[in-house]
Amino acid sequence: MNFIIKVAKNAQEIDHVFSLRYRVLVEQEKYLPPNPDFRLYDRFDNLYSTINYIGYVESEPIGTIRFTQWSHVGMPSEDYFEFKNHLPYYDHRIISGSMFCILRDYRGIKHLAKFLVWIGVALAKEHDLTYLLAAINPSAKKFFLRLGFICVNNDEIILSKKGLPTIPMILDLSKVNEDYFNDNFKRIYAASFSSFFSKP
Repeated sequence: MNFIIKVAKNAQEIDHVFSLRYRVLVEQEKYLPPNPDFRLYDRFDNLYSTINYIGYVESEPIGTIRFTQWSHVGMPSEDYFEFKNHLPYYDHRIISGSMFCILRDYRGIKHLAKFLVWIGVALAKEHDLTYLLAAINPSAKKFFLRLGFICVNNDEIILSKKGLPTIPMILDLSKVNEDYFNDNFKRIYAASFSSFFSKP
């Protein structure tokens, strides 16, 4: 099954992101509580340092992920775990991944989940960022380990500041080179995406 991944820019695409998060994280996984808007969004979605990607099969939104570069107003990962205690520095060279979700019926699509994460890794490498942080649902641990992330906090599941079971993970981007990505992804990234984050 063919899919496309794009930056959510216009109002319809952004609404697709928020409603897709709700369908997966609230209705399907019951990881977050329901709300009357049937949308999931927070203050980080308004930051210049945030970018949302969304995947489509034909016109149906099926997967999404958010990346936020560090700034003085913070990153989503800080709401779950004190990553700064596990890093040599904590500044604009760090990026956070969050709100990663794919509709259940489409999780079997080859490369979809991996490409959504790889887009953030490629973006970070393009801008000389050094660490990618993620506070993940424990059920996704093995997937992120395969992508080179390591667990912090002694590999334990913790209750986050929001009261959710979480595994904090870090990808050291200095260990990522071009061989990390397959050729198909590199062609897609080169053809579809340009620079977004400006270096401070």
